[in-house]
Amino acid sequence: MKESGPTLPLPKNATAVEVFQRLADLHSAIEAKRQELARMEEEYEGLKNKIK
Repeated sequence: MKESGPTLPLPKNATAVEVFQRLADLHSAIEAKRQELARMEEEYEGLKNKIK
């Protein structure tokens, strides 16, 4: 998956296929970020436990 940056809104005359593709792309990006966040939270907790 490519790294996403700022995106332009779809034009008002976008086809249903374009809208569904955009939804799928956004869903994939959100899931990737959730996984990254989960890994970071796990590492954070591990590091916190080392200083207790």
